[in-house]
Amino acid sequence: NKESFKVQIANDNSEGQIVLSGKIKDLEKLIQILKGNSIKNIKLPVSAPFHCELMMDATKIMEKELNKISFINGQNTLISNPVILSKDQFAKNQLFMIISAKDENQIEDYLESNGDYIKKMFDDNFFSKQAKYFLQNERQEEVEAALQKDYNWTMKIPWGWEVIRNNSESSFFWIGQELPFRWISVQWRDGNFFSYDDAYNYIQTFPQENFKNIQYNLDYVNIEFVDFGDDAAYKIFGLWEATDDAKGGPFEGYLFYDYSNDRTFYISFQVFNPGGKKAFYMRQMEMIAKTITIK
Repeated sequence: NKESFKVQIANDNSEGQIVLSGKIKDLEKLIQILKGNSIKNIKLPVSAPFHCELMMDATKIMEKELNKISFINGQNTLISNPVILSKDQFAKNQLFMIISAKDENQIEDYLESNGDYIKKMFDDNFFSKQAKYFLQNERQEEVEAALQKDYNWTMKIPWGWEVIRNNSESSFFWIGQELPFRWISVQWRDGNFFSYDDAYNYIQTFPQENFKNIQYNLDYVNIEFVDFGDDAAYKIFGLWEATDDAKGGPFEGYLFYDYSNDRTFYISFQVFNPGGKKAFYMRQMEMIAKTITIK
């Protein structure tokens, strides 16, 4: 060209955005021309002029070295692991997953055996990030203290949640927040009512007795035996629906037994956000529910 410099296209990112590689002195000349024509450009902080002929010498050296190595198909699952989890890869508190395998079957086999572990890693990371501002900042400590004093149990209640009902006679506590509508409730009673049959009974009776115009849709309800903090619990989850209106959404509840005080607890939460995200708010409420402590 007229200015006697040489650069090459390294990557065509999109319409109007390309990456160029070359010697620094040639790139500096090009930058001046681009500035003179009011063309936006950014010098990338990379260690080498990738994807251009300047890398040919390095390519030949690498080819020579690789030819000295004999490659075999991996047999050890630790070596041939198709999934890599990396923390803080591009941002603080980020969990980054890389999937690389020889075929789809290897990925499917690995995820079938390790899917729960991977989900737990992402769940723990989500809860850790959310807790830093959601549960550790301003909370309604007076309400928390009153629950502990009156009922010998408490949980962390973030600022902005309103107490809808606090009834000692029916052993029922209910808080909510708007935009979108979210509810968390706790019911407890003396005695051991911790069995699969008891969990199924809650499905049929709990919402009607405590929310009046709400029921669980029996066609979309599941019961699983899970860990809940340091306790075992029956996880009840599915869809709730209004009995007098076209409303509904997801719900989740945990039935567990307090051995020390001979009490059975059922803590549940649900969201109503038609057309909007629901999983995010359900996970936030799960965080609150799992802060419950009993003394």
